Amino acid sequence: MLSGTSLPELIISCGAAIVGNNDISMSNVVGSNIANLFLIISLCAVIKPLHIKKQTRFIDQPVVVACTLILFFFVNNDGKILINEGIILLSLTFLYILYTILITIFGKNVNTYQSENEEEIKKERNLFKKSKIVRVIKREKTKLEENHIVLYSVLIIVLGTLLLKFGGDFTVNGASNIALALGLSQKLIGLTIVAVGTSLPELITCLQATKKGETDLAIGNIVGSQIFNIILILGASSTIMPLQNVGGFLDDILILIIGNLIYLIAPFTNERHRIGRLMGITFVVFYFAYISIQVLENINQI
Repeated sequence: MLSGTSLPELIISCGAAIVGNNDISMSNVVGSNIANLFLIISLCAVIKPLHIKKQTRFIDQPVVVACTLILFFFVNNDGKILINEGIILLSLTFLYILYTILITIFGKNVNTYQSENEEEIKKERNLFKKSKIVRVIKREKTKLEENHIVLYSVLIIVLGTLLLKFGGDFTVNGASNIALALGLSQKLIGLTIVAVGTSLPELITCLQATKKGETDLAIGNIVGSQIFNIILILGASSTIMPLQNVGGFLDDILILIIGNLIYLIAPFTNERHRIGRLMGITFVVFYFAYISIQVLENINQI
């Protein structure tokens, strides 16, 4: 569940915190989580209904809700996320990583849960894997990738991390410059351009996984990303430098809470325990309406 796709948010948010740009640091995480929930995983549900396994329904998604509620409490308390609160979030990161290790070792009974419709789900997944969409996205592996998979993977990780470092610096500086040049708030830039930009790894990963019929991977990626965006990234950012004057994000965090509660409850309302296309379309439409409202509000304030 520890998502490598959260690296862009980590680098950008910590970089913004170091230079005292609290709006970019906070809006990057909140906006990314909103994009993950209302855009990315919802687009996946539009492509293919998402079957939510027992572990996600009873453990992981409730953890997402709990983490978002903790964030709301911290921000609502005094409009800040202080160093001691950052340490609490980082402590929760350690506990959640420990949980993921234990569930991997001892949670076989949870992960091998069979629903009444498991055979039907497997048939749908196998048919989807044979579809034209899946064949189109296949690519040929390089010789290095085939013969030296470990070396290839290490090189890709190192190169990607280095590029993320420079990309993070460019993103923070670019976002600030755009906000100043157009007279827009840095919060708006963070919630839109920066948040969507840093969510692109999740978007690509989840769409690829969904097209291949691996909806568990798509769901796990978004759930893990949301959790670590809050407890790890905001925890690290606020430990480096307290996040001041972030009370303006309360409404956005409340939207996250409501959206995640809906995703928590929805699988229990049908026998297949899934998120359907109608809900996916509704959330995608809401996301674009939310972005439009953010833009209009900012324009009216200019």
